[in-house]
Amino acid sequence: MTAIPYVNATPHIGNVLTTLAGDITARYHKMQGDDVFYVAGTDENGLKIKEAAAAAGKDPHAFAKEIGDRFIDIFDQLEMRYDDFVRTTEARHIRTSQHLFKCLLDKGLIYKSIYKGWY
Repeated sequence: MTAIPYVNATPHIGNVLTTLAGDITARYHKMQGDDVFYVAGTDENGLKIKEAAAAAGKDPHAFAKEIGDRFIDIFDQLEMRYDDFVRTTEARHIRTSQHLFKCLLDKGLIYKSIYKGWY
């Protein structure tokens, strides 16, 4: 899995390079016979996306889809071979994230507290 780019602006070289590095790494390990499932995607949630969409005069969901589609187009043109592409606005991602959060909460691994020190 790679870092997932934030879709508040058009793709830039840094977004492409991180996904390309993941693609190269996945291909290398697949050639070595390793069991690899390479996931790429886009982060389509957040205030910055809402603000960028408003500045562009667009609905946030339509804006996120438009920019997200640009990432897919670029990755396809570069013939990247991810096994799955996940958008954080997809129902399957939302369900899975909510399930994971609930599991962690039920196990007491998520709790309110005060933190002191380095992050």
